[in-house]
Amino acid sequence: YPSKILTTGQIPNNVLNRYGSFPDNVLQTGCALRHKYIFDILSNHGYSNKSTGKIAFSFSFDVSRYNYIIDKIVSIFGGKDIEVILKFHPLNKGFQPDKSGIPGNITNKTNLSWEEIMVQTDLLLYEGNSVCIDALVYNIPAVYFPFTGDIYDTNQLYNYEWDIDAGDEEATYYEKV
Repeated sequence: YPSKILTTGQIPNNVLNRYGSFPDNVLQTGCALRHKYIFDILSNHGYSNKSTGKIAFSFSFDVSRYNYIIDKIVSIFGGKDIEVILKFHPLNKGFQPDKSGIPGNITNKTNLSWEEIMVQTDLLLYEGNSVCIDALVYNIPAVYFPFTGDIYDTNQLYNYEWDIDAGDEEATYYEKV
């Protein structure tokens, strides 16, 4: 090990300590870093009380999970009076889901930029990526979608207290959010 590992803020330090195995005093907390483009657009987006009736879902790079997640989204939101915008990871832009079981209120908008999507949505659901940081810049709540069972739960970066109770149906949980 190196004599010191500097983390980008206290939260990554906590995550590394929780899941890693480092000698005492190796991990040190440094300053949190953010992408410059976030600071460039931050001043242009104040709190908005918009209600568009649209939710966006941001997929990770792991295409093997896509159909499972799409099935979950269809079971929760299919046929409801809300549009769910799907955006696949840039590495998988060409992915085409089986459209036979997907209702019209769930659409693939991978061709749109995140900026175009953020200005028209009320909520971001995400899994295994950092688009949630962009959503927070646009004052859009970001909710981690934990149904793949991945240990890479980025929700721990924000210390959200939201969780699905064992007795709650998934649809009920997302309706509450």
